Amino acid sequence: MMARLWVAALLAILGFLVVYPVLTLLLGALTDTNPVIEGLSLSHLSIANFLIVLQNPNVAEALFNTLVACSGGTLIAVAIGLLFSWIVVRTNTPFKGFIAAASILPLFAPPLVAGVAWSILGSPKTGLLNTLFKWAGLDWHVDFYSMLGLVFVFGIYYAPYVYMFTASALRN
Repeated sequence: MMARLWVAALLAILGFLVVYPVLTLLLGALTDTNPVIEGLSLSHLSIANFLIVLQNPNVAEALFNTLVACSGGTLIAVAIGLLFSWIVVRTNTPFKGFIAAASILPLFAPPLVAGVAWSILGSPKTGLLNTLFKWAGLDWHVDFYSMLGLVFVFGIYYAPYVYMFTASALRN
């Protein structure tokens, strides 16, 4: 009985800590007054704040760039994840264990570490790959700060999730 009371109290506190800020944010967005200074009020409901944001051309450009980066990264992740899962599960390829382990390797690197590592590799001027290409006499460079580089890194980083789901589906 006492344990249930503690659970109920903790859920009530957690609910307050989550619901109150979200409602304050939502009401602040839907009113033309500041709910922190003037208090919460339903008398000034308006969607003017949303219209102001949607009329800003920078928001449209940011939304477009987000859609391009996410959809491109998803396509690459699906292609890599499907290919690796099919190779590991449905073929007699040697070194299946190595391929399976390498397929989920990006999961073990935190996103911040992975981002720094990819920027060290593909920085436009001082990246390790560009330095190696220049040293080898190749007139080719990579730029992971571009949209194409961002899409590539997204695809590589999220491919393990596709691999895990499709490999388990292909086994059954």
